[in-house]
Amino acid sequence: MVCAVWLAAACNQAFGLDPVVRGDAAAGDVGDAVDVGDAPACEPHAAGQVAGGAALEGVFMNGVAAVVRHGDRLFLFGVHNTRGTDGALAAISLPPPTQMPMWTTRSIGGASNDQLWAAASTGDEFLAGGMTRSFQTSTLDEGLLLRLDSTNTLTSRRLRAGVAIQVRAVAAAPPGEWWLAGAAGTNDGFVARLNPMTTTVAAIPFTIDGSRPVPRRIVDAPDDGSAPFVVGQLGGGTGTGFVARIDSDPVVEDSSWAVTVQMEVFDAAWFDASLWVAGDAGGSGLLLRFDGAGGLLESWRVPSRPLHRVDHRGATTWLGGATNAGLFVATIAGDCVTGTDLAMLTPAQPLRATLPLEVAGDVPYLAGRVGTSARAIPLGEDGSATCGVPFAVARQQATITPTVGVVAAGAPLALAHEPVSTIGAPIGIAAPAPTCP
Repeated sequence: MVCAVWLAAACNQAFGLDPVVRGDAAAGDVGDAVDVGDAPACEPHAAGQVAGGAALEGVFMNGVAAVVRHGDRLFLFGVHNTRGTDGALAAISLPPPTQMPMWTTRSIGGASNDQLWAAASTGDEFLAGGMTRSFQTSTLDEGLLLRLDSTNTLTSRRLRAGVAIQVRAVAAAPPGEWWLAGAAGTNDGFVARLNPMTTTVAAIPFTIDGSRPVPRRIVDAPDDGSAPFVVGQLGGGTGTGFVARIDSDPVVEDSSWAVTVQMEVFDAAWFDASLWVAGDAGGSGLLLRFDGAGGLLESWRVPSRPLHRVDHRGATTWLGGATNAGLFVATIAGDCVTGTDLAMLTPAQPLRATLPLEVAGDVPYLAGRVGTSARAIPLGEDGSATCGVPFAVARQQATITPTVGVVAAGAPLALAHEPVSTIGAPIGIAAPAPTCP
């Protein structure tokens, strides 16, 4: 695995890439949009003039999979080489405007297949997850964890068991612990609660309707510290998504439930006392709102805007996704979805995953790739960006009928986790890339 930490500042125009193809597969009939009569008059915001940003050549050859804000730095995670077998990490300093940011690189990890797919931050520390084959004593995939603790110590560990383990989603689980979700063996998904001070983790394997769940996001639930929400796909395809709550301690009372939806589910977040779920239905975005028991409260369609991200910042709901033209970010005001198209900026991720959009901190950031160069684009509070074209579209009420799923939990699976690598000294420092025109 190759890991790089870097510091930079620049916003770069994204040109010269082939069109994005992810997010355009049909995901089934989700019902007709409700006739809303006179559509609201939605106007694009003014072109953004957001200073800053960053670019780095050659570190994320296969794209950026996740991004988190940590202190005055923005950390990017992804895959380094075109074979998709080396993980990558980057950190961008976000100094005051009067200071010149720089970037530097470090090495970490093994010499085989190491990939990072998900990350989360508490503000005091972060955790990233993926898979590794560099340290295996068998032919089984092992989970890969990369952690920066409150003392700014960066460590990496492997998760191993008697079956293949891949970490696909991580989230903070207060106090001082983490939720993990991913794939266990060839038939199960799993949910686990990680305490960094212990060396074993009790994971709960589960299936939904007899199919293997492939998690894409895990969300801590406010009313039950042992039962997080998990969303993703069934069987690894794009046709059937799931929204579930999996009890990691079902001995006394099992509060697990699941519903399935005929769409591709990418992301979820808990705010406004409900679980918001974002996805793609036949090339248009679907935004769903569930209660804590799996009941569908509302659903909306965003025409021709497949959604791969939903989050909350202050009182504003943020969206993001990808079309054939590139990435986009947006905010919602009433029924108006206004934001920025970033033409030819692609996620180019090794997996179909949530969009690397970070809205924590004083400035939101969107990460992506142009050729062999990674980009971190700063965003205005209205979803505007210097390197992009404003757009506006009206969301529509839509009908979708979730189906109650059958959750079957397996016997607890013990996951051992242990250190697997050391962090190298800085190996390079360079000036920031140029700003975009």
